[in-house]
Amino acid sequence: MAQLLEHQAVPLEQRAHLHYALAQVFRRSGDDARFLKHLFAANDTQKASAPKGGRARYQENFARLQKAFTAQALARAEVADAVQPSPIFVVGMPRSGTTLVEQIIAAHPDVASGGELDFVRGCIRQAMEAQTRQKFPLGFDRLSKAAMTALAEGYARRAR
Repeated sequence: MAQLLEHQAVPLEQRAHLHYALAQVFRRSGDDARFLKHLFAANDTQKASAPKGGRARYQENFARLQKAFTAQALARAEVADAVQPSPIFVVGMPRSGTTLVEQIIAAHPDVASGGELDFVRGCIRQAMEAQTRQKFPLGFDRLSKAAMTALAEGYARRAR
């Protein structure tokens, strides 16, 4: 983990996770100085990766997502059998147990874990902006079935 932190190509969000993991390693080993060093680094890194504007910006972003991804838009966007085998998405807030749920599911012999796949956001953003000419997440409700199918197939290819 420490070696990964030396690479500048590691995204900020992943750097924060690495620092949190290292903090736990050093906490368990009793190395308080290194525990605190990585804990503070994780907090600083997470803060640096947060949208500018703090809480208000988070609320604006969340409101835009709620407006774009309504139940009706998601139902219309359903692409049955576009990808086989069907992926299982484990989604949740940070530190809410999603990793444990993923590990439990991945223990089944017919399931392979993809881990935290950050590229889903990029796939959706690229497809939406190409077809709707609007900045993500606006225009989701205007994506065609063909665009949704292509998006699902592209995601599946990258996840394999």
